[in-house]
Amino acid sequence: MLFRSDRDTRVANLSAGGSLVAEWYYLVRRALDRPNSLKTVIAGFADPCSRLSSNSWVNSYLPFLMSWSDVIRDWKNGYISTPAAKRLAFLTALPVLHVKDEIMARVISEASSQLRPAMDEVLRAEGVKAALRLPSSGAEVHDPYLDLKRFISLVRGRGLRLVFVQNPISSSERTPATETCVRDFLRLCHSFEVECANLSQALPDEMFEKDGVHVRHDEIPSFRKLLDDVERGH
Repeated sequence: MLFRSDRDTRVANLSAGGSLVAEWYYLVRRALDRPNSLKTVIAGFADPCSRLSSNSWVNSYLPFLMSWSDVIRDWKNGYISTPAAKRLAFLTALPVLHVKDEIMARVISEASSQLRPAMDEVLRAEGVKAALRLPSSGAEVHDPYLDLKRFISLVRGRGLRLVFVQNPISSSERTPATETCVRDFLRLCHSFEVECANLSQALPDEMFEKDGVHVRHDEIPSFRKLLDDVERGH
């Protein structure tokens, strides 16, 4: 995700590899809470087919971006399911638990006198106590666009220009499935009336790593130029 300021020609890169739209929301919100003169937000999609779902929240950077009150509020507003809210409350209380499922972490803590005090502290955290009071089950999140809608609303609410970009991929990675994702991306832009740029075929194969997806480090300036052109409306 890229930001451009109207007082500074530099670009701030807030990208997070493999991030979800929910993470975009919290990254942008955190950036906008600070004094700035942001003008444009460019959000890049690698795979819009799989990165919209709120139900994948627990496998993300969100424990490092959210407070427990964010978790409870988003659960109440229907952005996340009850199981996800419970797990995220644990993970935000002690982000190191993100490396393991919190159930496994509790099992380990019960068996280890060294880890037990740390887990006791987590269980005393307000967010965790609130999560433990949630019902044992709850409705799943069915609208895959909930996070996207509030991300768009956040950016537009601040009067910023928003551009969606379909990231480049090499010819070796262009399959019927990826072409379907590109079409989904274009439909997404149209449905939400967001300016978009399809860069899926904008770079030659030699500019990619062997995986055909990541741009080589020495070719990043070429990708940067593409984004500069997008920002200027070319």
